[in-house]
Amino acid sequence: MITTLYSFAPQDRSGKVRWLLKELEVDFDVKTLNGEENEHKQSHYTSVSPMGLVPAIIYEGQTIYESGAIAIFLTERVTSKRVLAPAVNSPHRAEFLKWVIFSTATLDPLLIKVFNTKGMSVAEKKNHRSQIYLEFKTTASVLEMILADGSFVVGNEFSAADIMLAQPLDWADKGGLLVNHPLLKAYLDNLKLRQACIDSAIFQS
Repeated sequence: MITTLYSFAPQDRSGKVRWLLKELEVDFDVKTLNGEENEHKQSHYTSVSPMGLVPAIIYEGQTIYESGAIAIFLTERVTSKRVLAPAVNSPHRAEFLKWVIFSTATLDPLLIKVFNTKGMSVAEKKNHRSQIYLEFKTTASVLEMILADGSFVVGNEFSAADIMLAQPLDWADKGGLLVNHPLLKAYLDNLKLRQACIDSAIFQS
């Protein structure tokens, strides 16, 4: 059974899910919704995602939305391919869950604001970025402490948590917030070299 992924565009939050599906070697097709025409609010899609949330997937007849929930769901359900999450009884499981949820619930909403500069003057944009950085720098420091001892954030093994962190960190990079965080920049650049990431086209301009 082919998995279906619903998205607005290749570089929206569905990109994280597309990357994860490719890492897990899951066959899937993509249904692109027209956001400008509010297609995600129309009945044919609200039957999939009642609140009109995107991305969403249908996997083996089950529907799920919220990218963090999708990541946890897929890493638990897809067991015949690569392992991208610590086992439930692993000492690293709590760290995995923390970073997946933190990246989508806290970091993502903060760093997407980097692009909310329409109508701002140069000085206002600079102040806007400074305010975001004040909130971000503690997270950056914590991540760098972890990455000082390894290449990945959970047990020094690549996992779905790294995929979930990569997109908001890319937004931070595009906003100039990683200038003083070379370890985070190197971590992000290394993740972007993964073939599944390249194939997912999540970071193409």
